[in-house]
Amino acid sequence: MSKVLFIENHGELFRISRFRLMKVFSDFVRLLKKNRYEVKNFRKGAITNFDLGGYDVIILGLPQKGIFQEEIQAIYDFIFDGGGLLLIGGAPIQKSIIHITVDIKSLNQLASEFGIEFDYNLLTGGKNSLSLGGFPRRPPFPIVTKFSPHPIIKGISELVIIDGAPLRIKGKVQAIAVSDPDTIPPSSIVLATVQFGKGRIVAISSPYMFLRMSVIGIPITHGLYKPDHLVFAMNVIDWLVYRK
Repeated sequence: MSKVLFIENHGELFRISRFRLMKVFSDFVRLLKKNRYEVKNFRKGAITNFDLGGYDVIILGLPQKGIFQEEIQAIYDFIFDGGGLLLIGGAPIQKSIIHITVDIKSLNQLASEFGIEFDYNLLTGGKNSLSLGGFPRRPPFPIVTKFSPHPIIKGISELVIIDGAPLRIKGKVQAIAVSDPDTIPPSSIVLATVQFGKGRIVAISSPYMFLRMSVIGIPITHGLYKPDHLVFAMNVIDWLVYRK
């Protein structure tokens, strides 16, 4: 059984523990367990090489506090030796009921080790977009349909990018999904992958495609309730846990 570790010791918003009284990504955890993944979280202290031992994939998304250089080195070693890393970014929500601060600088200190950088700007949609009911002040969000051939988008026709932060890439990093030319910023990278040492990395510009399917029985149509997002979630983890 492969093992997945959620990093939560920097106040990560992408977590399996509760955030503001709700486990907002609980269906993602159920999906992993249903597909025979063991799921744990790391909540206290600084990450060391020892803490990452025995895991196949680590997930780090939307930290609210700084990541120590020693932790970055431990994650670097983990990937280089054959581990998988799912990096999740996102833009702060400026005009909504909830105000969230994301430490993009710290996330980029880690991501830049692998040729990836998350932008600070919110990606907004063009003609092909989704507007969320109940949030009249928020801009439309892009529906992405432009993909490069890759196993993580097998069987996928579109992804909805809510509160996404565009990616900048260099070196051997491959852009997998790009927004339309009429988004702001135009033609932005929202999904990228790279093989580093013996390991693999996936970087995603938004966490919301992994949201639980419903809240009090009301479907969240831009989360895992969307069939494409459900397939995508397992494609990503399965690719990261490939057998070396």
